[in-house]
Amino acid sequence: MNEIQYNLFIIRHAQTLGGQYYNSDKERALKPAGIAEAIQLDKYLSNSDYAIDLIISVDAECAWATALLLANEINYPIHKIQFVEKTYSGALPDLLKVIHETPDSVNTL
Repeated sequence: MNEIQYNLFIIRHAQTLGGQYYNSDKERALKPAGIAEAIQLDKYLSNSDYAIDLIISVDAECAWATALLLANEINYPIHKIQFVEKTYSGALPDLLKVIHETPDSVNTL
């Protein structure tokens, strides 16, 4: 019997500019150093044997930018990135619910 292997990557957004520059936490942009960090991680994943089946992000500027950088590096279609607001808090029950709701066809999330 062949066992299916599932992979889960939980990636926090890269470094952001301080909150004092924005009206809300969701508006914070990535620092140049944060962009460099994201690109470094993205290159690692791109050079790995992992084939990312689904990218999920929250609707925050820094998370979106990090997901977009990753998608570009691994040739993942931008329009397939899913936004799931309930993961914004990072609370374990919310993350587990999203994982459990992920289709069985997704091996690497």
